[in-house]
Amino acid sequence: MLTITRDLHDKIVAHARADHPDEACGVIAGPAGSDRPQRFIAYASEPQAHYVLVSTRDEDATEFRSYRITDGAVTEEPVTVVE
Repeated sequence: MLTITRDLHDKIVAHARADHPDEACGVIAGPAGSDRPQRFIAYASEPQAHYVLVSTRDEDATEFRSYRITDGAVTEEPVTVVE
């Protein structure tokens, strides 16, 4: 499960909306193995990462989903947004 603060969630959504309709890419980082990101970084390149997809197709509703890729298998995981 990905647990993310409201502040980081909102920064990711803003980043995605700023590049709409093009694809946006970025990295959020936290302590190794914690599944709790703490800061926003500009480009994605880490293995064993949470891959977050944000849909900006609807201006009033944002889809925010997270995936893990383990041994070539893609699995969607729950996302919890905390204040």
